[in-house]
Order: sequence, then structure tokens, then C-alpha cells
Amino acid sequence: WPLFATIVCFLLVAVAVLTHASTRQLSNQLGQLGSVRILVANLILTHGTLVLLVGATAVITSVPRAVFGAVAPTPRAIVVGVVVGVAGYLLTEGLVAGLGRIGVRTDRELTAALVPQTRGDSLLLGGVALPLGAVAEELLYRGAVIGAFAAGFAVPEWFLVGLSAVAFGVGHTLQGPGGVVVVSVLGLVLGGAFVATGSLLAVAIAHYLINVLEIGVTALRGRRQTDR
Repeated sequence: WPLFATIVCFLLVAVAVLTHASTRQLSNQLGQLGSVRILVANLILTHGTLVLLVGATAVITSVPRAVFGAVAPTPRAIVVGVVVGVAGYLLTEGLVAGLGRIGVRTDRELTAALVPQTRGDSLLLGGVALPLGAVAEELLYRGAVIGAFAAGFAVPEWFLVGLSAVAFGVGHTLQGPGGVVVVSVLGLVLGGAFVATGSLLAVAIAHYLINVLEIGVTALRGRRQTDR
């Protein structure tokens, strides 16, 4: 368990540092990228690597997969995932609007850059990149930080929910100060859902739906502005 915790903490710090370091560079390049698939390929590569690293760490340190919430799917987990996903998206929109009114900036350039331009883009994004991203981030922030740490160290789950939410927000600095706040609050919601269901599937579904709705609504808004 100590080795597992050390590696997971290293991964959390690495994600935060790399995200912070790449924020300015990626922000400058978003408008120059010629294809959505460049960004999608990057998401697939980074999130796929994260899944492999967390999975390999669990195998090497003999941490059982059940503590990550990797249990048999149930109708309840699926329903909770859908409900939390829709509610989480609405909460996100409300928080972004509220923070904007008090001058706290939330950057959504990456979301806009991920809007599919072709049917192939849509299939690759919705069928591969977003599901993989949801699984990877939930595996790390909810499965490892909450589920595994609670099982291995007898730390109260609700303390770990708060810890994972902060780490989740810090890992999204690309979205600006408002984005860090919004994602941290969203992390509390997802953490609560994980504790309530004990299911990684539930929070992965919720995470996936939030991302799909964000990109889908952004695409619709863009089309409306183009039609005017």
C-alpha cells in the first residue's frame, strides 16, 4: 500500500505540473492546429498512458481492483451515472455563469477546439477519446485516491473526496481560475457519487456525459452564431 500510494501521489503531482506547464503553450497553439484529430489523438495518448500506469501500479502492488470500484455493472450505477452527469453539466454551466459575473475567468478554448468537424471526428471523439478520458480520470481521482486510499489506510472517505476534488481541479488549470473552481466542485459531486455507489462505472458515465454535453452545446452555440 505505501508503494501504491507513493506512485499515485507522484502521478497526481505529475498531472498537475504537466498541465500547468503546458497551459500557455497549448493555449497559444489551439488556434493554429489544423485538425480536431490532433487534439483527440493527444487525449487518447495521454489518457491511455494514465490508465496503463494506474493499472500497472495496482498489479505490481497487488491492490485489488474491487477497491477502485471496478465491480459488476448494475442498473442503479448506470442510472446514477446518467442523473449525476446531467446534473453535473447543469451545475457546471451555472457555476461558470456565476463566476463570470464576479469577474472570475473560465477558459473554454479547449472545449471549442474539440468540436468535431466531420463524422469521423465525432466517432473518434465520442467513441474513443471521451470514454477513455472519463475512465482514466475517474480511475485516478476517484478509484485510486478515494477507493484505494480508504481501503489501504483507513482514511475517512469524505476527507478523501475533498482531497481528490482539489487534485482534480488543480489538474485542469488549462480552464483558467474559474475552471479550477468549477472542476473542484464537480469533483466533490463525482466523489460523492463514487462513495454512494462504490462504482467506477457510475462516475465514468457521469464524467463522459458532462464532457459530451459541454462539447455538444458548444457546437450548437457556434452554429447559431454562424447562422446569424
